[in-house]
Amino acid sequence: MHGQRAWRVPKCFHDLISPLPEALAPYVPQFRYDLHDISARNAAEIKGDLLTRLIQLALRNIYSDEPRERLRELLNLIDTVIDQPTALDILESLLRYDVQGTRRLDEQDVRTLLIEHRPGEPLMQTFIEKCSEVLGRVKTHVEERVRTQLRRRHKLRSRAQGYARFPNAHLYDHVGLFKVPTTAGWTSAHASA
Repeated sequence: MHGQRAWRVPKCFHDLISPLPEALAPYVPQFRYDLHDISARNAAEIKGDLLTRLIQLALRNIYSDEPRERLRELLNLIDTVIDQPTALDILESLLRYDVQGTRRLDEQDVRTLLIEHRPGEPLMQTFIEKCSEVLGRVKTHVEERVRTQLRRRHKLRSRAQGYARFPNAHLYDHVGLFKVPTTAGWTSAHASA
């Protein structure tokens, strides 16, 4: 539990179905769940492996009055797994949750924290490269989907005809397709640090 208000939903599934007819009770699954209030715990009280601690701390910190400081602490924890192949995925999920969840951190805050945290480090470069790669794939996918729709609308049979009639320049200049940037927005900021 990590919300701003106390949890008031029943912990027993049967209690959620009201009124539950007695004749149906044997056929409705009966289970309970444990609820752990992590909002009252401090960082030292949150135990477990690194991923468990990261998740619990991220959940607990989402309503913090100091979101930048809490994110800085989580970035320090990620440093302990920097060599593991999942480090980038953890970092990406953590940043997405923090930015979308707090609504008090924006992209510029995250850029600044990443640059301050490990300027010029391989993890940050790899993270930026991964973002750029994903953006490039999104751009290509959007171009292909729009071209496919145009090809169908104009009854062109082959992809080659679609490419000849609707090159990328046509998609952007005449159709008005938004050009997805292929580099992460913080790439230039990172390079100047």
